[in-house]
Amino acid sequence: MAGVAAAQGTGTTQLTQPYLDATGANDMSTQAFTALLGTFFTNPFSAIGTASTLLGSMFLVFNTFILVAGTIWATYGIGVAIVQTAHEGQLMGKKLSQVWLPIRMVTGVASLIPAFGGFSLSQAVLVFATTLGIGAANLGFNAMIDGTNNLTTVVAPSFVTPKAQGAASLEQATFDLFRSQVCMLAQNAYVEAHEREGLNMTAERVSRIDGASGSMAAVTYGKPGSPTYCGGVGVDATHVTSDGRSADSMGGYRVASVNYDNIARAMQQRAASNFPSYTSKVENLARNWYTSFIASQNGGPAAVLPRLELEGIAANYYAGIKDAAGNPQQQTQALNSSAIESMRKYGWFGAGAWYATLAEVNAAMAQAAQSVNFRAFPMLVNSGGNNTKLNEALNGLVASTERAESAPENAQAKGNSSGPQALCALLSSSLADATTAPTGNCSFGQSFAMKLIDLSTSGAGGATASSASGLRLVDPIIAMKNMGDYLMVAAESGFVIYSYVKQYKPGGDDEDGKGGGVVSSLTSVAGSVISKVAKFTPMSGLITAFESLMAILPTLLGAMFILGAVMSLWLPMVPFVNWWGGLVQYLTIFFEGIAAGPIWAFVHLDSNGEGMGQRTETGYLFIINMLFRPFLMLLGFVAAAALMIVMGSFLFWIYPSVMGNVQGNSITGIASIIGFLVIFWVLMHTLVTTLSNMSVLLPDQALAWAGKAIGATLGRDADQQTRGTFMAFGRFGQQGMSDVGRTADGIRAQRKADTLRQGRDRASGSVGAGTGG
Repeated sequence: MAGVAAAQGTGTTQLTQPYLDATGANDMSTQAFTALLGTFFTNPFSAIGTASTLLGSMFLVFNTFILVAGTIWATYGIGVAIVQTAHEGQLMGKKLSQVWLPIRMVTGVASLIPAFGGFSLSQAVLVFATTLGIGAANLGFNAMIDGTNNLTTVVAPSFVTPKAQGAASLEQATFDLFRSQVCMLAQNAYVEAHEREGLNMTAERVSRIDGASGSMAAVTYGKPGSPTYCGGVGVDATHVTSDGRSADSMGGYRVASVNYDNIARAMQQRAASNFPSYTSKVENLARNWYTSFIASQNGGPAAVLPRLELEGIAANYYAGIKDAAGNPQQQTQALNSSAIESMRKYGWFGAGAWYATLAEVNAAMAQAAQSVNFRAFPMLVNSGGNNTKLNEALNGLVASTERAESAPENAQAKGNSSGPQALCALLSSSLADATTAPTGNCSFGQSFAMKLIDLSTSGAGGATASSASGLRLVDPIIAMKNMGDYLMVAAESGFVIYSYVKQYKPGGDDEDGKGGGVVSSLTSVAGSVISKVAKFTPMSGLITAFESLMAILPTLLGAMFILGAVMSLWLPMVPFVNWWGGLVQYLTIFFEGIAAGPIWAFVHLDSNGEGMGQRTETGYLFIINMLFRPFLMLLGFVAAAALMIVMGSFLFWIYPSVMGNVQGNSITGIASIIGFLVIFWVLMHTLVTTLSNMSVLLPDQALAWAGKAIGATLGRDADQQTRGTFMAFGRFGQQGMSDVGRTADGIRAQRKADTLRQGRDRASGSVGAGTGG
């Protein structure tokens, strides 16, 4: 195999060979180090000879110099040992170690000899540790690619409830299935009672019927002439057109590397295959309840609806739809082949470029949940004749349901139903499914604010807008990118309109609309009808106010553009920017080790102390650093991606409670709504920028557990430096918009002056012609 494995295959053990084999010839980190160190990096212990690179030539001089200094220091140590031996009559004396001093001397001198193309043995050991660390990171990166491709999401599917992930009808369908089974048991008990009397009740017996037209899987309970007499449940495949998620949506967001439709089909197939087991469990509960109900009619305790058990069956069935996730034998692949090839091409160095793919596989799984619809077939029992047993069973089921709903563990807080609260609930119901805040108080302003937040985050995580009706995943980066796109387009459109109005507005105002002002501009854009309407006194006041607003409009549009650019362009780049900073830090740490390697060997020549010497600790910790840092960087990147989705979803879920507690029953006006929106997006921004640093901070923090923090300051401030440059560019753009506005005013003023001058010239010409005549 090409690359490090081929170069170092000789002499390596089976213990390290898998990590060397994981690094291919195209690995970007290996290419970077090889370009600087030559064959010494790919083959450190065999690159014996003269220096072949510029750094090798320089290190030849440096290592030779340290070897000379080390020889002097070693000679001094040996001399001290001889003197101590003669003075105390004991080999090496009492202070020097008879065991460790010879070991340190041999290790130090041997590690200083620049025999490997100008590099020393100490540097070769550090390079070998680096190659092992790169191999481990590549194995981890390949595991990440394979797991993602096999539908293993960065956030576990059980993170949110089935209802929140799109199966809003699953719990109700489970209860309907339970009721249908009770109906069948009661009807058949009625049939058997009459059959014992000698009547032929074949036409009245209810049986289970598997399958239904239009459903992937279904079960109904019916008579020979009425297949859905007791109802039933079916699983249907639906085409998901979630807001902001469809491939043909202008405002949507998708990544071509993810096979969205394949993921949805796989989930639909598993929903159908797991359906028989799901129905069997519900039927067992229904039989147990019916047995308890019969016993209650004979004096036993009242039958209790197994609400929690039914919800557990529904949740387990939904989770079972995704059981195949992570199975390498499955047919469905979450990523397309070109994306997989691109991800593997440059090795672990390129992991930071694929955040959106990781997040979108998670979103595709959440979206696929919405492609599975559970529907109940209506019961037709009312069309039958008198059936006392069936009526009693269904009435008993209703009573059991009411008792379950009134139980403390199932009780739900109800909001204040006073007159103003009822009116608020009526207004809020048009904006959101929930009519009361989490505190129980109804606020139209709070509902409106959450509706705006809900719409702005729609599609950012795979689910549609759900307001407060349930939990759903929210990806902060994708949510902010969508909002940023809208803000930038709005600012650009406003700028075009503003430029047109300012540049093409003639000067002066007259009664016919031929003059200037906004009235004339409206005339040129919308026609004389708007111009005539604008002459009315109330409309003229609005026009005057609009003209006053035009003075600050460039500033407002510039601020909107900067905010949109930050959200649309900068925030999605933050994970990569921090990853890039981590790579810069990793490279600087590596070269710190290469430069300090000879010094590490030099301090082995200290004659005092036990073991390898106290001064050598940093060098051995550095080996641990180079072994584990790449993998820890990769872990930090993936963990940051998961935590951003988790905490972004938590913020979305808990924010209504925050608003409800902050506002109480205070008036939530337009300013308050805007303020809550700004705070929400500031919290999202802080979340992204904070967690993205994990790829840099996690290695330093974890390696500090080895006894000493080893890191580098270079690369840590990549986020801040890049953001500062980006914001400077944004401020330049805002200033440019204002300059364009002033330029338009200047052009208009110049045109007005030219028009006046031409009028004066024509007037002077006319006078002259008349005089000459």
